[in-house]
Amino acid sequence: MPESGWRIEPLALADCEELGRVHVAVWRETYAGIMSDEYVAGLSVTEFAERWRQRLGDQGSSDLGTTLVARDAAAEIVGFVSAGPSRDDDAPTEWELYAINLLARTHSTGLADELLGRALGGRAATLWVAADQITVTTCVGWPVDGRRSDEHPRDLVPAGGRCVSWWAAAPRGGRPDPDREARPMFRPVTHQRALIVALAGALSLAACTGNGDDETATTPTPAVAPTQAASVATSLVTVASTSQGDASAAGDAARAKVFQGPALEAADARAKVLAAGSANQRADAQLDTDVTVLGISRESDSRSEILARTSLKKSNAPVLVLLVGDQNGQNAKIAAMAPLVEDATLDALDPVSEGSALVDTGAGLVAKPADVSAAWAGSVAFPDPRSSELIAEDPWSNGLRKDAAAQSKALGAQGVFAQTHDPTDILGGLRLKGGSGAVVFAHLKRLDTIALHKPTKLTPSKEVTALSGIKTITTEAQLTSSEFIAFVVPASGQARVVAARDQLIAAEAH
Repeated sequence: MPESGWRIEPLALADCEELGRVHVAVWRETYAGIMSDEYVAGLSVTEFAERWRQRLGDQGSSDLGTTLVARDAAAEIVGFVSAGPSRDDDAPTEWELYAINLLARTHSTGLADELLGRALGGRAATLWVAADQITVTTCVGWPVDGRRSDEHPRDLVPAGGRCVSWWAAAPRGGRPDPDREARPMFRPVTHQRALIVALAGALSLAACTGNGDDETATTPTPAVAPTQAASVATSLVTVASTSQGDASAAGDAARAKVFQGPALEAADARAKVLAAGSANQRADAQLDTDVTVLGISRESDSRSEILARTSLKKSNAPVLVLLVGDQNGQNAKIAAMAPLVEDATLDALDPVSEGSALVDTGAGLVAKPADVSAAWAGSVAFPDPRSSELIAEDPWSNGLRKDAAAQSKALGAQGVFAQTHDPTDILGGLRLKGGSGAVVFAHLKRLDTIALHKPTKLTPSKEVTALSGIKTITTEAQLTSSEFIAFVVPASGQARVVAARDQLIAAEAH
């Protein structure tokens, strides 16, 4: 590691996934209020990473210049710089600084100067910046030459990203002018861009990648800025995924930082099961770190909630994630995580830029959330389910009933099998668009009971053995599972299950 504390090296193919995550994180930190909230919240780590792979594959040509990544003392990528020959016929310099993106925690450390020195080697260069990113031009003092373009920057930008205003600039003697005042022409102009010119070695971008002035808040307002919500959700899901097969003390500590309540208990149990399972099982459980924020509670609510969607890497199955934090939008943790049920659809919520109302007591819905949870619990009990007109049929619930019947049939005359579902809490929920209904997350505890008529040796599942150490059931057993069920509860009609997950958390046997 050099004296500066940063390790700077050329981008390698193995870096692309990590750089995709960092690139998205920087954009979410930097472009809030410049790009639309929905656009920035929906930035795709997968898409950014793939574009880096494509770009790296093309870099056999010197025309594409070079890309350098910077790593901190923990060997984690914290930013990058990309530069090469100018791509503009009328450019005032031969070289162009294509992009420099650094995480906010590296600002004012001198890393930007170090990256620019390495990438440009003392050459004069041009740089395209967003018009609204006034802090870049103001703090460095680069003059604007008035040229504009209706195109988005051509490199490292997702398709369909024409959502920023861009301004143009030109050199004064080829050097920045630190005494120059910010010109009043720096105002948003749709789909325009700007050209900035300066000499490497005379730049100081480390503290110049922040946002411009905040825009006047609208009413209603989300409890958490959409870009911040996306960043928080991505961070929590990433840790949840990387720690889910780690049953060590370090894994426990990592999960405790991102899960809360029943979700933490279930995550710890899952880690024990996965750690004892096969590599294929662990691969099946891996989550994608490409996270999309679907809804955010409002600023005036008693606590903050974020509803996000990710997916399982291997199967690409969608997964809903509920994050709950304090009233100030801080200290968010995962309260529930459940894959979408087969063929299920989730109704639209209000725009994340406005926020969605919390479900609270469920006023205006066809039933209170707690009543919906209780009705569902009764409908899947075995052997005596209680049907309810309040709950629509769904594949998950039908599967539970079939599995319970199969367990009972397998026991046959040897014993009795029973299954109960006990609602424990409503973990959270947000109102759907226009308040027409709500998506609600409920937690239940399921108890599977086996009572044998006479002593017999039964072999439990590998999951039971991994979690409890039980290898034989002779007279009776009780298996406790956590259930996380997401319901869509309408203003009228039937509630339906849209996402569900269960996890064995305890077992006893004699």
